[in-house]
Amino acid sequence: VKTLRRMAAPGESRPAAVDVNEVARAVARVIDWEARRAGAAVVLDLRDGVPAVWGDRVQLEQVLFNLVLNAVQAVAGVAGERTVRVETGVAADVVIVTVRDTGPGLAAGEAYRVFER
Repeated sequence: VKTLRRMAAPGESRPAAVDVNEVARAVARVIDWEARRAGAAVVLDLRDGVPAVWGDRVQLEQVLFNLVLNAVQAVAGVAGERTVRVETGVAADVVIVTVRDTGPGLAAGEAYRVFER
């Protein structure tokens, strides 16, 4: 509930060192009910030793929440495996957070719409 309130409350940005693994865990806890309702599993594959990133924790939670929720919604109508996987890691000194799902993917020619509302 605290995470949802933080994400919903307007406020100014508060940059600090953020543990992306903890952000992923918090988002998974918040979205668990919706995932179960959709018959989906949210799987966390979080690497040890991922360094903190500098940013606003609430904004990072909001972005990851939206990505995971979209993935849960994408797999909700799929027959068969309904999995959303959140992975963290480091490559070339860059922290990477990946969200993958077993949904149908984008229709041909629809990639340009990815960032539309």
